[in-house]
Amino acid sequence: MNLAFLEPLYDRPGPWASVYVAGRAAPEDATARQRTGARALSDRLHGQGADAATCRAVYGALDALPRASGPAGYAVFAADGEVVLRTPLASAPSGEPGVSWGALPRVAPLPRLTAGPPSALRRAAEAMEHFLAARVPDDEGRTNATEGVPTLVEAAREHRIDALLVRPDGPDLHREVWVGDDPDQLAVRHSEHRYLGAPEPAASRADDALLRSAATTGADVVYVQAEHLAPGTPRGLPAGGLGALLRWPYGGAKEEPGEAGEEGAFR
Repeated sequence: MNLAFLEPLYDRPGPWASVYVAGRAAPEDATARQRTGARALSDRLHGQGADAATCRAVYGALDALPRASGPAGYAVFAADGEVVLRTPLASAPSGEPGVSWGALPRVAPLPRLTAGPPSALRRAAEAMEHFLAARVPDDEGRTNATEGVPTLVEAAREHRIDALLVRPDGPDLHREVWVGDDPDQLAVRHSEHRYLGAPEPAASRADDALLRSAATTGADVVYVQAEHLAPGTPRGLPAGGLGALLRWPYGGAKEEPGEAGEEGAFR
């Protein structure tokens, strides 16, 4: 899945309000219920520290959602008193509506909730086949795949990621990393000032930070779930739930995005 449609979220600094809601049915009191729900969600944002203008913008967007019909749900993203993106969801978010206020927009749930081509679910098997082969070092000790937050952060800074693999149940998805305003300003530790380039870096989830990099560098994103993998595929990979196929191998000559050959590329 290509995340280019998320680029408006990365054209401005945060903090960001992110809200995921299920679509509404059409009972007689739908208008009143939707208004009450919109108020409750904007109040939750305010309780997390969101400014009043952004809370009002989110309330207005939620109150204006189609009531009688429409998609299974919506994701709404706002910053600095303005709704920047409202996107329909093909699947309804499970559980309580997701509401967050943070340095980066909470985009990690989007790839599995938005509509994609029918072949997308079975692409996971192909991606894992490439990944398993690419993580084996060649005769010169180079690999075309990596996994784990520290090496993924390094690869993201270098625009080395060709396809980001995300296992939704992986423990590293919510691991804390540090980010600046620019997508390339990404580090594992707060003390890595040379990478952050910001006087006040902010903490973020690893999945949201890596998805920001994928969206701004044209990398593909593939969700890897056990039920979509070929029989015999090792479970628990990529390690920690996050991995990548690389545009050029570690130890190899740098190639610009779009110039990668068949080895190590997944499209």
